[in-house]
Amino acid sequence: MSTPPPPPPPPPSPGGQPEPYEGQPPPQPTYPPPGQGYAPEPPSGGNGMATGSLVCGIIAVIFGTILGFFVLTIPIAILLGIVAIVLGVIGLNRAKVSGTGRGQAIGGLVTGGIGLVAALLWIALGVAAISAFENNFGEFIEDPEAFEQEMEEQFDQLEDVEEGG
Repeated sequence: MSTPPPPPPPPPSPGGQPEPYEGQPPPQPTYPPPGQGYAPEPPSGGNGMATGSLVCGIIAVIFGTILGFFVLTIPIAILLGIVAIVLGVIGLNRAKVSGTGRGQAIGGLVTGGIGLVAALLWIALGVAAISAFENNFGEFIEDPEAFEQEMEEQFDQLEDVEEGG
């Protein structure tokens, strides 16, 4: 007696893998061979000069406006404002070539200019205050006794106003 021949294998499935036999786990999904994934992203050609300009300009604005009444921050604001303007011009020239960072360069130019002008205004205000003080009180600095006498007269007038109304 001969045994009947085994049944033919099942036809291949649409995914290219044969159907599992009874009792076998389903086939695992196939992955693409290595090296055929997404194309690598080209390196970004950022504009470092434009970024540096914007950072220096923002710090110059902070030091020149908000912190300008601290005398030590004024030279820092002036220096950073100049650096921001120079880096902004270089960044704009690089942006024409690479096409990146134009907005940052313009922002750096604007903020650097604002910080520089604000610091220079603080200097002008200080010079004006010192000049006004010297014009009004210069004679008293040279003659302290005259200052003391003037102050006593002012206090006497104030006391008379308080007492007599």
